[in-house]
Amino acid sequence: MRHEQFDYLNAFTRNIGWLTEEEQIFLRTKKVAIAGLGGVGGIHLLTLVRLGIEQFHLAEMDTFEIQNFNRQVGATLSSLHQPKIDVLIQMAKNINPNVEISCFNEGINQHNINEFLSGVDLYVDGLDFFVLDIRAQVFKRAYEMNIPAITAGPIGMGTCYLVMMPGQMTFEQYFQFNGYNPEELPVRFLVGLNPKLFNRHYLVDPSRVNFDLEKGPSTMIACQLCAGVMGAEALKILLHRGPIYALPRYHVFDPYLCKHRIGWMPWGNRHPVQRFKIFLMKKRLNSSSQEKDDLLPEHATTIEKILELARWAPSGDNSQPWRFTLVNSSQIRVVITNETPTNCYDFGGIPTLISGGFLLETLKIAASLFGLEIDYQYESHSSTQHQILVTFKKKLKLKPDPLAYCIKIRSVERGNYKRLKLADHVKGLLAESIGNEFDIIWLESISEKIAIAKLTMLATKLRMTMPELFAIHQHVFSPQNQANQGIPIAATGINPLTQMIMKWALKSWSRITTLNKLGAIQTNQLELDLLPSLFCGAHFFLIPKSSISGDEYYLKVGAAMQRFWLTVTQLGLVMQPNFAPLMFQYYADAQIQFSQLKSSQDIALNISKKLQALSHENPILFLGRIGYPQQKKTKLRSLRKSLGELFIKDTP
Repeated sequence: MRHEQFDYLNAFTRNIGWLTEEEQIFLRTKKVAIAGLGGVGGIHLLTLVRLGIEQFHLAEMDTFEIQNFNRQVGATLSSLHQPKIDVLIQMAKNINPNVEISCFNEGINQHNINEFLSGVDLYVDGLDFFVLDIRAQVFKRAYEMNIPAITAGPIGMGTCYLVMMPGQMTFEQYFQFNGYNPEELPVRFLVGLNPKLFNRHYLVDPSRVNFDLEKGPSTMIACQLCAGVMGAEALKILLHRGPIYALPRYHVFDPYLCKHRIGWMPWGNRHPVQRFKIFLMKKRLNSSSQEKDDLLPEHATTIEKILELARWAPSGDNSQPWRFTLVNSSQIRVVITNETPTNCYDFGGIPTLISGGFLLETLKIAASLFGLEIDYQYESHSSTQHQILVTFKKKLKLKPDPLAYCIKIRSVERGNYKRLKLADHVKGLLAESIGNEFDIIWLESISEKIAIAKLTMLATKLRMTMPELFAIHQHVFSPQNQANQGIPIAATGINPLTQMIMKWALKSWSRITTLNKLGAIQTNQLELDLLPSLFCGAHFFLIPKSSISGDEYYLKVGAAMQRFWLTVTQLGLVMQPNFAPLMFQYYADAQIQFSQLKSSQDIALNISKKLQALSHENPILFLGRIGYPQQKKTKLRSLRKSLGELFIKDTP
C-alpha cells in the first residue's frame, strides 16, 4: 500500500468508542521518545503505533540475537543479527507508513540526551534492566524538561510499573541511587520497582538470576503486560484524562497470582522497610549457590562443544569416571576408570560401565546438534580401566535429536512424587526409548510399592551399618554446594535438621554408630525409602531380552537408560535410580564376602530373593522409581567437573 492509499481514521477506527474521533486526531500530533527496543521497548513502540501515534524518537544500538526470540517482538529468523532499530522501524511503517521517526542508532549518552528528549510529550523507558546509570540520567533530564515518564518492568508473569509526572516525586528521590556502589544499584532498582516481590514465590530456578553477569529470566507474557499498562498510562497522560497514580505510588500487576496492588511509598528506598528488603536481597544474591558456567572460548572446536554438553551425563554418585584424550580433529579416546577394589558400590565394575554407556549415548545425542553421528570402538580394558575410541562423522540431513535439549536439565529427584499413575501412552513412549534389546517391568500397585520399600529399607540398614562404606559416604556427600563432584547433602532428600546431623555424623564412624543406636537407621528408612517408595507413579526394572555377555553389553544398558531418562525429562517426569538393592543382590548371588558385618550376607541374600520374586526370575539391569514431581521448583543438584579438568594430555 502506498502512503497516499493509507487511511488513518479507517486504520484506527476500532479505537473509536473508547476514544473520541477528536482524541484520535489529537494523538496523531503527539511525539513519544522510547529508549531501548528490546524486551519491552519494541512492543511499546508497536502498541503506541497501533494507538495512532505517529511521531517518535527511538534509541537503540543493539542487534537481534537468538536469545531474544522468547520475548522480543522483532526477533525472528529473518531479523537475526539485524539492527533492532531498523527492524522495528520497518514493522512500525508496515502498520502506519506515515510514522515519523528520529533514530539514535548509538543509543543514549550524555551528549545526545537533550536532542533525544527535545519536543517530546512523553518518555517511555525500554532500556535493559541493568542499564542503570544512563536510565537515571534520562529520567533526571526528562523531569527537568517537564516531560512525563513511564517505566514498566517485566518480572515473572507480571509487570511492575511507575509513572513520573512533572512537579511530583523524581526518579532519584524514589530510588536513592546517589552515593551507592554500581553493584548495589540493580538491587535498589528491583526493590523499588517491585516492592512487594510477589513473583519470588514462583521463581522455580533462582540460579538463573545472576546480577554479576547481568542476567535474569524474562517472559513474553510479562513483556506484553508491560506494553498494555504503558499504553493505558500513556493514553491518560497524552489525552489529559483519567486518574494518574504517579510516584510515590507504585503499581504491581501479576495475573499468575491474580494480584494487583497500587502502593504508596513517600520515602521511596529510604523507607526502613525498603532498606531492610535491600539488605536481605543483597545477602540472598551474595549467598545463593549458583553454578559458574565454564564458558568455552569463542574459538572452541565442535568436539569441545559436544563434550561441554556431554559432561552432564549421569554417573554413580556423580563420580564422573571418564577422562578424554583428543586423538585428532574427528576422534577422541574416552578413558573410564572403575573403583571396584575400593568401592563396594561399584560392584563388579558394572555401575561404572553403565555410566560409560550414559556418556556414549549423551555424546551421540549432543553430536546431532552439529550434524554429526558417532561410532565407537571398545579398544581395551584392564581390571580398573576401559578405553573407547569415539569417531565423529558428518551425516547429511541429520536432524538434531530433541533429547539434546534435556541433557543439562536432567537430574535425580530424590524427594516424594505425586502418586499419579503413568498413562499407557507415556509408558509406551518410555518403552520405545530403550530400543529392542531390553524390556521394562512396571511395579505400580500398592503391594508392589511396599515390597520395593521393604527391600530398599533392608539395603539402607546395611549401608548405614557397614564400616566399609563410611569413607565412601564421606567422599560422596560433598560438604560444600559448589563441589563439582559427589552429591550435596541438601540434594539427598532428607530434611534440613537431618542434613545438619548428617554433616556432623560424617566426621567420624563412632558418631555414625551412636546415631544408629538412637534411631538414625529408622529415620533414614522412613525419609529415604518408605515414603519415596509409596509416593511415586511406579517403580521399574530394566531387564534383558537376551543373554548378558561382556563389558560392552553394559555400555548398551547405559545408552538405553540415558535415552529413557532423557525421555522422562522431556515428558515432565522425574526419576531416581536405585542401585543399592542390585549391589547386594550381586554380592549375594556371587557369594562374595563384602563386609565384616556378620549379618551382611544374610540380609543381602534376603534382598536377592525379594528382587527375584518381583522380577519373575529375570536378571535386573537397572532399578528405579518414576513419577510426576510434587513441585516444579528447582532444587540443589550435583554439579560437574569443568571440561578442562576432564581432559588428559597423554593416553595411559
